[in-house]
Amino acid sequence: MLARGVFLWSNLMILGIDPDTHNTGICLHRPNGGCLLDLAHVKHKYTGTRAVIEMAIRLDDVIDNLCRNRDIKLIIIENQEAYIGRGSVPNRLLVLAQVTGACISLCTKYSSNILCPKPKEWKGQVPKDIHNKRVLEKMGTSEDDLFKGNPIPKPQRHHVIDAIGLALWGTSYLVDTQSQLYNK
Repeated sequence: MLARGVFLWSNLMILGIDPDTHNTGICLHRPNGGCLLDLAHVKHKYTGTRAVIEMAIRLDDVIDNLCRNRDIKLIIIENQEAYIGRGSVPNRLLVLAQVTGACISLCTKYSSNILCPKPKEWKGQVPKDIHNKRVLEKMGTSEDDLFKGNPIPKPQRHHVIDAIGLALWGTSYLVDTQSQLYNK
C-alpha cells in the first residue's frame, strides 16, 4: 500500500496558474519537500483584445523560463465561470476566457496533463480572504514573509496566492489519483 502524500516521482513539479486579463499569478511547486520553486506575477496595462495579446506574450516568456528543462507532471489553470446576476460583465469574461485559452495553449509544450478546474471545484465557495489565509497556512508562511523582497503590489497578491492554491489542489488531485491506481 502506498502512503498518502508519497509520490512515485521524486522530482514531481506542478505549475499553478490563476489567469487574469491584467494580473496573472503563477506558482511552480514541488510537493516532495513542500517547497515553492518559483512565484511569478505577470501584469500589463492594456485593454480588450490587446490585453489578451500582451498577456500571452508575457506569459510565454515567464512560463518558458519556469518550465524549460523541468519535468512538469501537472499543470492546473483556473477555468472561468459566469456568475449571472452578480454584476458580471460578459465582455470581460470573454476576454478572460481568451487569456485562459492562451495559458492552456502555451502550457501544452511542457505537459499534456493539464487540468482546468472552475473556482468552485478547487476552492469551494469560501470567500477569497479566508481561502488565501488557508493557502498560506498550508504553506506554513504569512503573506508578508511570502512576498518579502518581492515587488508584487498587495492588491494583486491574491492572484499569486490563488496560483499556489491551484498547485496545492493539483498535489491533492495527484495523491488521490495515485492512491486509487496503486491501492486497488
